[in-house]
Order: sequence, then C-alpha cells, then structure tokens
Amino acid sequence: MSKTALRKLMSERRNKWPAAERAEKSRVITAGVLGSSFFAGCKTVFLYMSIGSEVETGELAEAILASGRELLIPWLAGNEMRACRIFSLTQDLTPGRRGILEPTPQYRRSASPVSIDLVLAPGLAFDRAGRRLGYGGGCYDRFLPLCRPDCVSCGLAYSFQILPEIDFEPHDWKLTCLASENGICYADSD
Repeated sequence: MSKTALRKLMSERRNKWPAAERAEKSRVITAGVLGSSFFAGCKTVFLYMSIGSEVETGELAEAILASGRELLIPWLAGNEMRACRIFSLTQDLTPGRRGILEPTPQYRRSASPVSIDLVLAPGLAFDRAGRRLGYGGGCYDRFLPLCRPDCVSCGLAYSFQILPEIDFEPHDWKLTCLASENGICYADSD
C-alpha cells in the first residue's frame, strides 16, 4: 500500500474510533509516559499539541509544566519546525495552521534542538522498528536529526496504529520507542 493510501486509511480509522474511547486511551498513554524511565530522566520535553483524533496531549502538557520541566511546543516557520518554550497552556498558545495550538508571537523564539531530552511525536501509523508514518510534510524527519543522539524520540499511538511494518525511505527518521495504551515498547533493531 502506498504511503498516501495508508495515511488515508489510518486517518479514517482513527477518526471513526469513539471519542470517549480515545480520551480514555489517551489518559492511559499519558500515565505511561509520565511513569516511564525516559521521562524521569529528562529536563526538556518537545511535545505536539493534539488536534482532532490524535492522542490527546493537553493533560500531558500540564503535567510537564507542573513537574518543573521545560516544555517546548512546535511552531512551523514555513516548512521548518521550530521548538519554542512556553510556560502556560492558557496564555502562551494560539490557534495556528489548521487550528493547531502553537506559541503566540512573543514565545516564538526558537530553542536549540540539542537542548531537548525527549520528543513526543504524533503520527498516523508506526511499527515496532521505530518507523513512523506522519502527515506527509517531513517536519519531524527534518527536525529529529537536529537533536542530540541521546535524545529519546517517542511516538504516541493508539495500539491499532502500530502495524507490522511501514515502508521506510532514506530520509525517514526512526523513533526510539512508542507509547500506547498497552505500554511502552522500544524500537526493534533491524
């Protein structure tokens, strides 16, 4: 199946899943991330702000801020994804492209990707080798190589989004692990 066809299929499948079930699974995923060893050891977290049927990240963002860690949120400057530190979900974010919350103009000072300990990434599909099928813009594939080699990159996924295998191209970037309602699984080496 082509990436375009798989994106459409997985998006439709995720959108058809009942909202109450997505919310419950998102709470379980949030608890799993917050209880993980990689979260315990990090100081700076880069987290997407969820939209639509994605794994919900609002509670996770609040917990990161409450823990005293630095919370960095993506902001797209053209096709370049930047990491911007925020201090409040209610005051420092505004709807941007496609309604996705992004830092307000005064918080659009980019933080260095090398300062990031943990990247929590969205996606439409993942596999256990750490491959991720995003939305087709390549933003994470360009951003992740800028982070330190020891930065943990974790996809947030409902278990049905984890497939046996996803096509992988040379420019695609593998994740360290996945967090689903079934727990944390680290990428298999191939």
